[in-house]
Amino acid sequence: MEISFPAAVSTLLGELPKEIWCGLDLYNLEGFWYANSLIPAIMAARSSVRAIDCDVFLTSSMKTGTTWLKATIPTIMNPVGRTNDDSQGTLLKHHPNALTPSLEVQLFKENPNPDLLDMPCPRLFRTHVPYPLPRSLRVLVWDLDID
Repeated sequence: MEISFPAAVSTLLGELPKEIWCGLDLYNLEGFWYANSLIPAIMAARSSVRAIDCDVFLTSSMKTGTTWLKATIPTIMNPVGRTNDDSQGTLLKHHPNALTPSLEVQLFKENPNPDLLDMPCPRLFRTHVPYPLPRSLRVLVWDLDID
C-alpha cells in the first residue's frame, strides 16, 4: 500500500528533531532547520524536479549575499519570454526574487505539482535547500569568500 504525500509529510514531521524558535516550529531535516510550512514544498521539489540541459540553479545558504546574483544572472541570461520588458531594463521593473523563482517558496509551496516543463528555456531557479543534485546537472561552483 502506497502512502499519500500529506501522510508522508505528517509522518516525517513526527520523526524529525523539533525546536521552537521565536514561536515557530522548526524541524531539522538532514542537518538544516526549516519551518514546518516549507517541509512539504522541499519534499515535493526533491521528488519532482528533473533537470534539463537549459536549467540554471542558483543554490546558496540563506543570508549569504546572493541578491546581487539573483539580479545579475537573469540580466546576463535575458531569458526570452520570461518577462515583457522594454528598453528600461528588467531590474527596473522586477525584483530579483521575481526573476529567479525559488523552488521551495514560490514554485512548490504554492503548487506541490507545478508544470515546470512549460517554462521557457533557459529555466532559472534558486534554492536555499541542499538538494541532492541530479547527475545530469552541470555544476559551476562560485565561492564568494570575502575576508
